[in-house]
Amino acid sequence: MSVEKLYQVTKEIQKLVKQQSENPKNDFTKEINDKLELRQKLIDQLPKAFSKDEKKIGEKIIEANNEIHSLMQVARRNLVGEMQQFKHKKESLKTYRGYKNPLINQSSAYFDRHE
Repeated sequence: MSVEKLYQVTKEIQKLVKQQSENPKNDFTKEINDKLELRQKLIDQLPKAFSKDEKKIGEKIIEANNEIHSLMQVARRNLVGEMQQFKHKKESLKTYRGYKNPLINQSSAYFDRHE
């Protein structure tokens, strides 16, 4: 029974992660985190021995978990890339505006050197 519930929760996580990867603007982080915590509690309650049917369900859980893991890795790489782009844009804007040039900062006038 608990293996079947674990499988259901894993499929729900898989569905949420797929939705997140298809539309990154929607944030399902809280829901995914809640489901992961529930799944961990179910894993802790699993018995030591399994029947043949439970082993088959376990194999399906492993396959779904591998897909979840790969999708989450892709999402992580995308997030890191976006953060690096944001940092680069921020540094470029600072350089363009002349914040790093002490002569421009000391004078009260702003001249656009790039035009």
